[in-house]
Amino acid sequence: MASTGSVSSWDESLLVAMIQYPVPVIKGPEDIQTQVDQICKAVASTKAGYPEADLIVMPEYSTQGLNTAI
Repeated sequence: MASTGSVSSWDESLLVAMIQYPVPVIKGPEDIQTQVDQICKAVASTKAGYPEADLIVMPEYSTQGLNTAI
């Protein structure tokens, strides 16, 4: 078993990357596309840094945001 803080794993393991991402405020459809582009960059960067990652988890509101003013 890998030690705490290690990103190495054995063959039967599942390596999960959890991304912290600020909740955006979405005002229109163009903001959603901006978020999708940023998420794609975050996923690409994560896979580049941790190519063995099997699952990348993003926060619930990372795409459509959360606008509490509505």
